[in-house]
Amino acid sequence: MELPEFYELEHTADWALQINGASLSHLFHSATLGMFDLMGVKLADDGGLDRKIDLEAFDLEELLVAWLEELLYGVEMRSVGVTNLELAVEENSSLISKFTEVPISSIEKEIKGVTFHGLEIKGTRGSLEAIVVFDV
Repeated sequence: MELPEFYELEHTADWALQINGASLSHLFHSATLGMFDLMGVKLADDGGLDRKIDLEAFDLEELLVAWLEELLYGVEMRSVGVTNLELAVEENSSLISKFTEVPISSIEKEIKGVTFHGLEIKGTRGSLEAIVVFDV
């Protein structure tokens, strides 16, 4: 049985997502989709700007938080989401991404930040998983 890419977990005060992926790149892609889904982001039908972001971090958990925070910055400061996402994550904790920033037409809920609370990327049954907790 194949696990879903992401699903929401019950959390006392914040929001939490279980993220799954067959590879590190897939896991980070799933985290991106899950975060935007939690926020209820709807993108405009037109417009967009091609972007590239490269990140490096101390470890994979720090890299995941930095990536999601970078995307949140785009939501908060430029009111944009992402589409056409291509990304590669390396074991040495580096990320290379290309995507199109598209204006947000609506957003249901805001996320203040991504936390390190209980964050651990681990392998299970031939795939990877992580639980990401968001401060709301």
